[in-house]
Amino acid sequence: MLGEGNVYHLGRYAWGEALLLLVLLVAWYRWARRKASPADIVVGVLGWFALLAVVCAVLLPQGAYLFTWPALIGSAVVGVMLGFTTADSPWRAVTGALTAVPAVALVLPVVLLLFPALGLTLVSAPLVLAVLLAALSPSLLEPLPSRRALTAGMLAVAVAGTGTLVVGTTLDGYSAAEPRPISLGYVLESDTGRATWVSLGDSSQPSVGRLLTGEPARYDDRVPSLGNVALANGTARTAPLDTPLIKEVSSAEADGVRTIRVRIQAPVDAHTLDVHADTGAHRILDATVQGAKIAGSPKQSKGGWGWSFSYAAPPADGIDVVIRTRGAGPLPLRVVSTAVGLPAGADAPALAADESWASWPSVAGQTFVVRTFRL
Repeated sequence: MLGEGNVYHLGRYAWGEALLLLVLLVAWYRWARRKASPADIVVGVLGWFALLAVVCAVLLPQGAYLFTWPALIGSAVVGVMLGFTTADSPWRAVTGALTAVPAVALVLPVVLLLFPALGLTLVSAPLVLAVLLAALSPSLLEPLPSRRALTAGMLAVAVAGTGTLVVGTTLDGYSAAEPRPISLGYVLESDTGRATWVSLGDSSQPSVGRLLTGEPARYDDRVPSLGNVALANGTARTAPLDTPLIKEVSSAEADGVRTIRVRIQAPVDAHTLDVHADTGAHRILDATVQGAKIAGSPKQSKGGWGWSFSYAAPPADGIDVVIRTRGAGPLPLRVVSTAVGLPAGADAPALAADESWASWPSVAGQTFVVRTFRL
């Protein structure tokens, strides 16, 4: 499995799921036809398009067109069909396929884009869109002469879909060409000298699982850059590492507003520098980072690092930061530098030939150094 639940050979699973979805749709259509005509079923599906169009218009206006245009054009097609054809007209059997044309043109590219992008863990989103598309087309089965032939065909499709999934799962494995992703990062809190292994995986991971001896925990306060998610962890050996530095600190106050000027320097090997301000007793009005203006915090919070910015590829001589703040006492800044690789002094494990560090977004194969300053 790759990051975000993806796999190396997604196509095998996509074909298997598509075949099983087809079987379920045909079964649903046969059940619905007991009490409804083909036109009734098409109208019902278009009703779902209309409902989703309204929901998206409120929650996601940019995506509402995916459902609005198919609902409008499909309704117009159904209206023309009902007005100009008789109840026994063969055109009524293909009305659903005609209404599916605008839906296919708009929605199918999104389905094909989302499926590989989201992976198996979030596959429900593109599958819902695919179901709506396919639900407009089963009326094409109306001209088939034999229910027995349809049943036999769908049984064959179900077997093919199940077989595809089983074979795909059986063939999946890890090798040097398709390595298993491993998650392990190193955190050094230089204020206390505490070092920790962190991971988005668990102790079942080969090579690194033995290091993750603690219960999953959140690091919102200790390492704000790793907040919002519980991480597996374990005590690590403290390695000698360079830490973030501050230079050229100055402060001026007028009308209750402090203007703090500081140069923050990241370790030489750091690729990202995150700066977090404690807004429990302070309100950040605004700031300037390397001449670029950034917004402040909307208000003071009850605690925590409520304001932050991230700077990629910080220059070796540091970044100039100007912060305008209102509040009592020194302003706490927690600076987190991120560098590629695990420190040799921490006895980092070596990965096997069929393993590799998990891809972004991940803590894998990265070192985080934390330091707190009071300005």
